[in-house]
Amino acid sequence: MTPWRGARPDPPRTSTSGSSGRSPGLSRLGGRFGILIERHGQTFEQAWAAVESGGSELYAWQEGRALYDPQGELARRAARASVLLASYRVSPRERQALRHWLLTTLGKLRGAAPDHALLLVHTTTWKLAEALCAVNGRPVPASTLMWELLPGLPHQLPGSWLEALLSGEAGVRLSTFVGVARWTVEALGDDPG
Repeated sequence: MTPWRGARPDPPRTSTSGSSGRSPGLSRLGGRFGILIERHGQTFEQAWAAVESGGSELYAWQEGRALYDPQGELARRAARASVLLASYRVSPRERQALRHWLLTTLGKLRGAAPDHALLLVHTTTWKLAEALCAVNGRPVPASTLMWELLPGLPHQLPGSWLEALLSGEAGVRLSTFVGVARWTVEALGDDPG
């Protein structure tokens, strides 16, 4: 299976001679020394439109670092993204959908066999994390940031529940999920509106 679609790109150049005009190890795939590099192509306006629509892009602007910003425009936009993140609100419809999802899962867990109950916990942990973000009025971050963000949220169940939920034994994970989900369902019912 190939990692690209369409026409096959030129193979990476491995020559170290300077005649190619490229640095050794560079290719059209964006590879450097055998490592593929992800590249994004957006204009400033496209990137900012994604930020203004809300969501996980707000975190990137708040936590990002500009290496070159001679006019200070990126710093102004980062400050604006911080304001947008602080004023972000989860819609009542989304809060109710998350609450319903968790209530349904809690109902299924009551009658589930142990293996099925653990499967339900595995498949619903991300929705529980989304619901915790909603309780705190935060957009859902990218998956790589979620597990760093959760411990710092101000409104959550006290204790070391996150470690137990993610890496505890099966019974501990199940009971932790049920406890956190019940707390989250109650918290989602209190609409800050």
